[in-house]
Amino acid sequence: MTTADSNFKATASAFCTREPFEVAESAEIVRAVEKATTHVRGISPRHIGQTYWMDSALLAAAGVETVVIGPIGAGAHADEEWVDLQSLVELAQILAEAALDYCM
Repeated sequence: MTTADSNFKATASAFCTREPFEVAESAEIVRAVEKATTHVRGISPRHIGQTYWMDSALLAAAGVETVVIGPIGAGAHADEEWVDLQSLVELAQILAEAALDYCM
């Protein structure tokens, strides 16, 4: 059983907040990455959300069309982190194709 301490006083305030990130599936950058992924991998990519915060939110807030894509892997920022090398090669191809498509 806990008891309240009548002498304890506290306040809380947010001093650093970060906006969430979301991009419309109809955005030009999404279409370019999807097209390149389908070409390189032979399948359409899945559109998924994540619960962690990424720098993509800062770019989007600045008005830069942004999409998040990465290689197959696991353990980000953990003691054991890995990436599938073939998926890394494919990602480089996807990014190059998407950049050409998006910027031309």
